[in-house]
Amino acid sequence: MTLVDHADFGDLLLLAGRLAKGDGETWERFVTGLSEPVKRRIAEEWFWQAHGGQGEPSGDSWRVWLLMAGRGFGKT
Repeated sequence: MTLVDHADFGDLLLLAGRLAKGDGETWERFVTGLSEPVKRRIAEEWFWQAHGGQGEPSGDSWRVWLLMAGRGFGKT
């Protein structure tokens, strides 16, 4: 079994995000070629699917991160 380090997996997730926004056929071919553990991990990660305002704030000077969102923000 080949282990993939986190940086490589992050790149894979970014690719997945780009493909998911494209046509369904390309996305389906991409997912079909993945192993079951990788498919499961992709489903468990959220950052590759996040909208622009859903990521954590930049910098490290914040103590509280309030995410106040309304309809259409993708909370669920």
